[in-house]
Amino acid sequence: MNRFGMSNRFILPFVIYLFALSACNYQGEISLSIPEGQASYTLKEFSKQANVEIVFNTPSVVDVRTNAVVGNMAPIAAIELMLVGTPLVFERDPETGVFAVTSNQIPDAAKDADSVLKKQ
Repeated sequence: MNRFGMSNRFILPFVIYLFALSACNYQGEISLSIPEGQASYTLKEFSKQANVEIVFNTPSVVDVRTNAVVGNMAPIAAIELMLVGTPLVFERDPETGVFAVTSNQIPDAAKDADSVLKKQ
């Protein structure tokens, strides 16, 4: 037993667990070369080059063009640059590290339904 009342045989596995957990969420700089283009392509390319998982609804990104990202940077900085000036936004799950990209625009059908409701 150590001075904290814990057996040493439990400390090493706990320390290894903490290192593994931090390694899973490591977001250091990486080298990226993603051209500007259709979001459905560039988001997949970002996922591949940054070695991160990304989810998005294909119909919501079909007509969106993203910015080019070239250089060494953290994945979060890269996706921010890719999406600036587009209707797309992202969130990153802190536990899994998965990026979720969605549109911040209201679909036309929802706008139409809202205008009908306001007329009533």
